[in-house]
Amino acid sequence: MSHSAYFRQQIIVHAKSFVGIKEKSNNSGFHNAAFEKQMKDSGFIPGYAWCCIFCEMVYRLALNDLEKNTKLSFKSLREDIQSTINPSTQSTYNNVKKSKFLKQSQRPQEGDIVIFVNSSRRAFGHAGIVIKVDGDKFTTVEGNTNTSGSAEGDGVYIKERIIEANGKGLDVRGFINIINF
Repeated sequence: MSHSAYFRQQIIVHAKSFVGIKEKSNNSGFHNAAFEKQMKDSGFIPGYAWCCIFCEMVYRLALNDLEKNTKLSFKSLREDIQSTINPSTQSTYNNVKKSKFLKQSQRPQEGDIVIFVNSSRRAFGHAGIVIKVDGDKFTTVEGNTNTSGSAEGDGVYIKERIIEANGKGLDVRGFINIINF
């Protein structure tokens, strides 16, 4: 298995492992102390939107597994992920243009980050980890969402999404693909 294939596999494993985690009221932290520590290590600040930070944390954990499994250092990839992904979904998507290991795409692959844009307030959005692709439908694990799929939520959920924009809430802006390495 290639390094990038193993990395994608571990992204999905880690993302799924957090399904069901709930945040405390007023977005003040999480009921799971280990999850909260991992999120803070990735830049979580209480009160801030955290969907992109969740994605960065999952990528970081998968990268840790890759380094442990291969006994190699992927320092450049780690630095690239840290400089590209930030709390702003739209800024994160724009930062990909400068990335060495990530690229923008309109087609999802498993392990990608999906970036949504709010159809009425385009400066705002949402993000999640793609865990399955089936034609124009895809399944995600998303932090800071809820049972209805909102960009402001109360935990980590599995969501079924479609690529096609509907202009009613969250539309797919694009996907952040991992370049094979």
